[in-house]
Amino acid sequence: MSYQIVCLANSWKHKARCVAGKIVSGQYKGYWVRPVGNREENRAILDAERQYATGGFAVPLDVMQISFSAKQEGTFQQENLIISGEKWQRVGRLTIADLAGYMDSPDKLWENGHDSTYGTNDKVPSVFLANPIKSLYLIRPENVHIRVAMEHGDKPKVRVFFDYNGVKYGLTATDSTLVFDYQNRAVGSYQLANISYLTISLGEKLPSGDSYKLIAHAF
Repeated sequence: MSYQIVCLANSWKHKARCVAGKIVSGQYKGYWVRPVGNREENRAILDAERQYATGGFAVPLDVMQISFSAKQEGTFQQENLIISGEKWQRVGRLTIADLAGYMDSPDKLWENGHDSTYGTNDKVPSVFLANPIKSLYLIRPENVHIRVAMEHGDKPKVRVFFDYNGVKYGLTATDSTLVFDYQNRAVGSYQLANISYLTISLGEKLPSGDSYKLIAHAF
């Protein structure tokens, strides 16, 4: 099976990448897909796997032609498809204005009321992850700002705070651009007035069985 997918996330994951997007044509248009590697350990996408046949690498807003061999079993992330050995192809590119046609409008971002030590409504307990569920959303947030803080140890952590449907969230950023831009700035809070959309992902289960909500990309 092969789909054309607009890239809506290209975030850090286990020193590789979590790539995700929505199908742009055909009967499954608008469905989320998260390409994963064909291996049992660390299914994150390697740079060699997201490199196009013509050179260059997949980045957000690219429209990619990707072939898959199977659906990943044994995960709560229902969007996961295992990539084949074929090289990805870049077949087009969208603009931020085009994303209005791909936006999700959930009432809430999964279960709320569960916070990590430094986050706000950023954790989903294992009891809610027993079965496959939707684990990706593209939303329009409000009141977006970034906090750079020393959460654990001596390495700055970049966290995005925003409102959605009247609820406040504070989620870890894995968006490589945001992390690069802010991790070396002074500890503090920074306004992000130009953010139109956020791609939110539920990360893989922790040893506890819980999952964290992550900022996979900011547009």
